[in-house]
Amino acid sequence: LEAVVAGESPEVASTAAVGCRIDTFDDAASGSEVTFCRDVAPIVYANCTECHRAGGGSPFDLVTYEDLRRRSEQVLQVVHDGVMPPWQPRPGFGHFLNERRLSPEQIDVLERWVAAGAPRGKAGDLPPVPSFPEGWHLGEPDLVLEMPESITVPADGPDLYQHFVIPTGLVGDRHIVAFEYQPGNPRVVHHSWLYFDDQGLARQFDADDPGPGYNRFGGPGFVPAANLGGWGPGGLPRELPPGLGRRIPGGSDLVLQVHYHPTGREETDRSRVALYFAAEEPRRQVIDIMVSDVDIEIPAGEPRYRFDACFTLPVETDLLDASPHMHLLGREMKLTATKPDGEVVPLVWIDDWNFYWQDHYVFERPVRLPAGTRLDMVAWYDNSDGNPHNPHSPPRLTRYGEFSDDEMGICYFQAAPVNPADLLPLARAASADFQAMMRRYEQNQLHQRRPAAN
Repeated sequence: LEAVVAGESPEVASTAAVGCRIDTFDDAASGSEVTFCRDVAPIVYANCTECHRAGGGSPFDLVTYEDLRRRSEQVLQVVHDGVMPPWQPRPGFGHFLNERRLSPEQIDVLERWVAAGAPRGKAGDLPPVPSFPEGWHLGEPDLVLEMPESITVPADGPDLYQHFVIPTGLVGDRHIVAFEYQPGNPRVVHHSWLYFDDQGLARQFDADDPGPGYNRFGGPGFVPAANLGGWGPGGLPRELPPGLGRRIPGGSDLVLQVHYHPTGREETDRSRVALYFAAEEPRRQVIDIMVSDVDIEIPAGEPRYRFDACFTLPVETDLLDASPHMHLLGREMKLTATKPDGEVVPLVWIDDWNFYWQDHYVFERPVRLPAGTRLDMVAWYDNSDGNPHNPHSPPRLTRYGEFSDDEMGICYFQAAPVNPADLLPLARAASADFQAMMRRYEQNQLHQRRPAAN
């Protein structure tokens, strides 16, 4: 606009339009060998409908033939691009429960169906439309906790990371074997994370913030006494393996972190959480191990910055799942375990990081590792102007920090010592590693604030 007013030619004369495909098809090819009813519906019902349905949190449904026909080329494009189904781990590097990815054969079926004109097929070939429980997936919970009040999310503006403090009312310690997060408004909830605070710090943050809960990017602002992990669209509740449980301190507060994404219209949400307690004292307890560090300094313009961190297991340990975490500059993260004998065990590798599709990945079977195994994390970041997600234009030096325009490189593991007597050594090692990391972070902050010498 400034160039036009000045009578000059704009530097960028045109910009590519961004939008959704408008698909138009002739249903005359109903005699095709590939049809919606017989071939496509089973794929969609198994991989898409859980989210793409009324109340599922997605912007449109993929349930009926009309739903699919209207968006057939768009569906095929996002499948080819790897955007959908939203599953980040690289195939063959670690094995997980409920992997949301389509096989080459399934993608071929979609290609042939679209090429044939998206024919409906015979109604008798259509499998039953999947049904989803209206209540809790795991049955009647032992305890349901709800946000104290609703929050209003503006129609537009930046994403919100809001934390809601919910007293549990637990008099004594309890062991949790499963939880289920139920968004009050799936349209606006991007994902959530569940922490527990037994120090009262979250209550103070809440009191200092005039709105519902308190707003904070990154972590909750305190060292959690425990956490249960997170929820993302399509995520289903899952019980811990038999004999395992997570201890929740009596008198603690549930701190529910919810990531809200504006939808274009004002929305409200009041989410709730169901907790399921162990019927008896679990034989082994589950704790968190965090592989991370704070010495991240990504130079402006650097397209491939590497960052490494590790943690050595002091005792024989089962890893149950992995939850990688980076911010907007993140491009790739690889997690491996190197045993004392040199054997390298693949854990999880995300080679096309997406900040908006963070998840926790449950191993198909717990990964058992001997004492002395080193957990290695390698992460890569793109701080160039070629990264469309770069929050800074022009790029600037980016360090470790809580806000989304800072950076992080973390992988959380739910873990349980094989020998119950080894819980304390494992917990101490994990805590000592975290505290040392936080001391380095404080020293870095002090160094960055110190005025330069004359």
